[in-house]
Amino acid sequence: MNLEGPMTRSRSPDTDNGATHKRVSNTVGSFIFSCVVGVLLFGMLIYFAGIWNILAQTRLLDPLINAGVIAYHDDQMGLVKGVSEHKFYLMSQDPIDWGLVLLAAVIILLATGVKASQFHSIARFFGIEGSFGQHARAHIYGVGISRLLPFRVGDVATAKVLAGQGAPLGRATSAVFVAELFVIFEIVVFALLDLFMLGWSTWLSQIFWALVTLGVIYLLVRSSRRRVSGPVGHVSFRAVGQASHALAQKPALLIVLSLLSLIAFLLFKTAGYLIAMAFTSDNVHLGVAFSLIVMGGVAGSIARLIPITPGGIGQYEAGFATALYLGDVALKDAVTIAILANFLRSVTELLLMGATVLWYRVETNLRDVLDTFARAEPLITREQGEGDHATEESRFS
Repeated sequence: MNLEGPMTRSRSPDTDNGATHKRVSNTVGSFIFSCVVGVLLFGMLIYFAGIWNILAQTRLLDPLINAGVIAYHDDQMGLVKGVSEHKFYLMSQDPIDWGLVLLAAVIILLATGVKASQFHSIARFFGIEGSFGQHARAHIYGVGISRLLPFRVGDVATAKVLAGQGAPLGRATSAVFVAELFVIFEIVVFALLDLFMLGWSTWLSQIFWALVTLGVIYLLVRSSRRRVSGPVGHVSFRAVGQASHALAQKPALLIVLSLLSLIAFLLFKTAGYLIAMAFTSDNVHLGVAFSLIVMGGVAGSIARLIPITPGGIGQYEAGFATALYLGDVALKDAVTIAILANFLRSVTELLLMGATVLWYRVETNLRDVLDTFARAEPLITREQGEGDHATEESRFS
């Protein structure tokens, strides 16, 4: 399918080259900006929590000492002379329960499989042919790209894989859009559950800064006029209503998709709880109530709804840690848990994407995805979208 309109095809080569150069420059500039924001956010978290606390509780201090980066005593060589307090050295020597770390990683894989199953059902609902393996491949590839790049490039990647498998672009983008709606559904459901358990004052204090973060990022993105939501950009309430109305015609499917969302969310937060327990020891105390982990996940997900940084790094940790801190968890512990939970999930999902790309043929490539994103255009024209929507409406009725 030709994505270029007649006006684009009639341009001269010089005009096309100039437009391409401008698109590439804008995209590179946007990515550099997102990296700077991510580094600043992450750096601020570590600064306020205390870098020695983070290095010690994550056990990174020990390999840094052994590698000669930090000198623990005068007889050692190191770029940094001495550890500020002896307790940090003792914390860094505590063992890690690698069995729990492995279990947490397995649960993340299981949760990703649940989300892939949900996406497969959504794709089939929109009439997109293909096996579970094909649709799971599109989902996993998009998730991995989302971990590497900002601005929901992963949504573009998922839609491009589906298109490469032969799906109409209108339906591919609709499937991605509905999958994102279920992410919001998860956040809303568990936020309401936390509200019921915690009460208004505690709940609002824990979620407030995540909402502020989301609001600031929204205004920043809106003022820069940068399209950040990939193929489902500029979503309107009408689009949400249309998707909800279509799914309401299949109540059994809607219930199944909702349950899959809630199960996946709980599995991801269970993994976060386990990773905190894996790093808890005699000198490091990261054990917190599971309900707090869930609330942290809700706040982190809200802060990362518009991922202006690569993978939402810094945004997620800030929302997560702030919720824990306002739930009476020490800031150094809250930041450490947030970092560990997001790091393990990111690494696991990236390894899964890498294995998928190596062992199977993914029906797109990063260059094609970035080229589509750089054009800052929806993957379908308005006329094509309306045509696909009309087809879908006739099938749903």
